[in-house]
Formats: sequence, C-alpha cells, structure tokens
Amino acid sequence: MDIATMISRADQLWVSRRDELVRKTQNKQREIVQDSASRGMIHSSTLILSLAELHTEDLRNAAPSAWDILMETHRAMGADTTPETRAAMKSWMAQRISELKGSASAQIEGDLNQYGSRL
Repeated sequence: MDIATMISRADQLWVSRRDELVRKTQNKQREIVQDSASRGMIHSSTLILSLAELHTEDLRNAAPSAWDILMETHRAMGADTTPETRAAMKSWMAQRISELKGSASAQIEGDLNQYGSRL
C-alpha cells in the first residue's frame, strides 16, 4: 500500500467533510445567537455556555467522522496492516484531533470575547 497516497486521499476527503461540518456549526451558531438576541440575552452567560456546548459537541462528532474517512480510505486501498501504515494512521488522526481541539478552543475563546465582554 502506498501510505502517502492513502493519507493524501484521506486529506482530500477530510477537507470536504470538515468544510461541511464548519458550515453546519456556523448555521447552528447563528440560530443560537439570533435566539438569544431575540430574548435580549446577547451578552449572557447562557449564550456563552450554549456556544461552548455547541463547539464541544461538534468536536465530539467531528473526530469520529475523521476516523470514518480514514478507515474507508484504508479499506479502499487494501487495508494493509503493516506497522508503518498503522503509525501513519495514528499520526493522521492525532493531527486531525489536534486541529479540531484547536479550532474548538479558538471558537470558544472568540465567542467569549465577543459575547462575554459585558459580563
């Protein structure tokens, strides 16, 4: 199995899936913010907690999605189980999880700065 090709294909599929997940999260975030604004709670701890929960839940859902992409790609390319392939897969997942955690943390921090500045 060509590990570099497998990782490249997984990367391409992940970019598409990640973009889809980001769009869904942005839509959910807009709904939460609009709902809070309509109730006069745009700068409330409830809004911040709801947004933090959204980003945390998205992280929980995105990691298994990345794993599914990696496994589907691995199976499609022959499901090689050499130590090198396993190490590459572990590394790929560790990178995705790190990116997802960083993104969720940045989103939560941004929301806190934007909506929590008056708390």
